[in-house]
Amino acid sequence: MKRFLALVLAVALVLGFAATVFAADVNIGGEMRVRHINKSNYDWNSDAVDSDRYYDQRLRLKINAKAGEAQVISRITVSEGTWGTGATWGSVDMDNDDLAYIVVPVGPVTLSAGRMHADWGNRLMAWNVGVDRLKLSAKLGAFTVGGFTTKATENGAGAVDVDDYAVFGVGSFGDWKAALLVVSADDRPADQTGSVVNLAFNGKAGAFSIAGEIVTRSGDLYDDTAGNGQLGAFVAGDIGVGPGTVSVAVAHAANGFAASNYFTPTLALGTTQPTAMMEFNANDDSTSLGVVAGYGIKLGDDMNVGLKVAHLVVEDTAAANDTTYFEVDATLDYNVSEGTTYKAGLMYITRDDDTAADYDAAMGFCGTLQVNF
Repeated sequence: MKRFLALVLAVALVLGFAATVFAADVNIGGEMRVRHINKSNYDWNSDAVDSDRYYDQRLRLKINAKAGEAQVISRITVSEGTWGTGATWGSVDMDNDDLAYIVVPVGPVTLSAGRMHADWGNRLMAWNVGVDRLKLSAKLGAFTVGGFTTKATENGAGAVDVDDYAVFGVGSFGDWKAALLVVSADDRPADQTGSVVNLAFNGKAGAFSIAGEIVTRSGDLYDDTAGNGQLGAFVAGDIGVGPGTVSVAVAHAANGFAASNYFTPTLALGTTQPTAMMEFNANDDSTSLGVVAGYGIKLGDDMNVGLKVAHLVVEDTAAANDTTYFEVDATLDYNVSEGTTYKAGLMYITRDDDTAADYDAAMGFCGTLQVNF
């Protein structure tokens, strides 16, 4: 750990010295968070001893530099772990969320290369996932178009690598913005291929703010046992009512589609949240449907509170069994001071299905204190 911290500090000092000598624009910042998590009955059985209460923390360092028109963007997880577990604090290995890539404008085209985020759309398909990628993009008026290749697996000389190839376009149309992505997954060791098409959009219709996304995945890599491709979609909207905002969302998944773990319509969905129990997904030959409604109120300049209710139905055709979840969430966002926030979420969820099983309700809580610097 001391060697790792010494390395990070040495890099920061070198960059600071380089900024002085070469007049480069170097920014060093980051974030530190500490969380308290409390889980109860996550196995749906109050008779079993399964309550889990713990603290964890994470420190990230961000170093961004600009030399002329070129940029270097990086983010390093300096330490991450759970209190009292003897975790290794800090690692020189590239974490899935960490970044290190360059951005170089070449005439009308921008080249990006390195470990970057596969952020796309409204978080349904991919978000905050580190990928090894080479990307070209160009801005044409209100539109941005481009393409990229992603190296998923490097199998060495004489072996078949795992690569993805894609083209994309993003455009603005008045109050609306839309993005189209087409991905071809090829050169698989098992001689499998697949394609992904993603359309995401957001904008305004009168007083309504609307966002949505639809994903189709097909081919050998994605088809279920009946030959059906995967499908995922959602649409969400909100409108100001009285002192707060009413929000609604509907999400659908079919035939093995699993949403990004950053798709978090509720505290129980999306496992980037410690309170979450599952991703929003559907098994092969099955469908899932979720409906969420909420109301949020701003209390002064520094505090927001919210309440959500959600109904989720997971249909398992193979097992001839439908599972129904009902969830209630309460949330708090508070700006403690400049750069410091406290967020809390409390979840209560029930489960029912077509079997004779009797499930006890589950509860989860997470409180997060974070400083951005």
